[in-house]
Amino acid sequence: MPIDAWPAWLEALQIKPPYQLYYRSTNPRVKDAYSPEDIVRLAESHGAHSIRFIADDVATNPALAAAWYTAEHHRLNVIVVAEIGARHATLAVHDARRGTVAFRQKDFEAESCSVLPEVVGYLEEVLVEAASALELDDLHDVPLICFGGVGPVVGARLAEECHLKSVLIPHHAGILSTIGMLMSNIVIRDREEIEPAPLNLRELRQAFAHLMDRVGNAITMEGYDLDNAVCERVAEVACVGDRESIDIVCDNLADELHLLTDIRNRRLERVGSIETSASFEVRAVRVRATVETLKPELPFPKAANSSLEDAVMKVEDFRDPDTLQRGQVYHREKLPMDAEVKGPALLQERYTMSVIPFGWSARLSAVGDLRLLRQNW
Repeated sequence: MPIDAWPAWLEALQIKPPYQLYYRSTNPRVKDAYSPEDIVRLAESHGAHSIRFIADDVATNPALAAAWYTAEHHRLNVIVVAEIGARHATLAVHDARRGTVAFRQKDFEAESCSVLPEVVGYLEEVLVEAASALELDDLHDVPLICFGGVGPVVGARLAEECHLKSVLIPHHAGILSTIGMLMSNIVIRDREEIEPAPLNLRELRQAFAHLMDRVGNAITMEGYDLDNAVCERVAEVACVGDRESIDIVCDNLADELHLLTDIRNRRLERVGSIETSASFEVRAVRVRATVETLKPELPFPKAANSSLEDAVMKVEDFRDPDTLQRGQVYHREKLPMDAEVKGPALLQERYTMSVIPFGWSARLSAVGDLRLLRQNW
């Protein structure tokens, strides 16, 4: 939300300090984006004792964290994710064993509803990439977890275009990414360029030790010990004379011959051939530390103890997708557990609404999420 709206919002929530502020900018390229210093100044003036900035990448993406939190409640091993806001989309396929196997994040100049063909194209790319990585023919049977302010509006149409059979719209879909900020792990990265020099194991260990000290301090500032973190050390190594470096994971810094063999094999994969007399130099070192945070267990919403007729709000005309049709409008919070809603219909909730097109039906799951199924598939 706009930074100048925060004071009124904090006052409305009646948050008692001290508290921790989680902050994430969904589109840092906009001209009125605020700097971290602005955020720190605002937070300090309103009683926050610390701030956690959520990085906008695959490792810490709150949309993916929220989607996987939803998937675990449904015991799903593979999920397709579509988090769509007013001017952005996060699209991914996540596997319980391999993690995120395909990922796209896009910003749009126009409203997401008007760029649905673009979103379809990006999702199709993600599905093809993920199917190849998972060695599957297709992902048609995998549920599409769709959320964000616009996601539930276009979710069924998106699934149809990409030949997916079902859609799962989580409870509080409009603000699920905000909840995902509480579910995302802490990932700290640091990098330092060093003067190119021939490979020397002692000097390489010293460079990593200096970097690990800095990362350790950052982890301590987050309130954790270095023992809580899983750290990956990477050296950027190049053959003398090469312009590009190759990344070498440095799990073992006790055996120089073993490390040199890894470097030669990686360059052989990259180039296809290598001279036996080739010499290598280290140009930079990187450390990536991941802290598994405690995830709050959110309460499941209770299904309404009423009939489907009690959930009807009003009858209105809406486009589905381009043909004017008449359908029921339901209040999602008042839907009973076992009731089936057949499209065309609208399910209204706070911050968003779910569109159930003709040929689709919807039911509440036991944990309060909405399942959309395509009929006569």
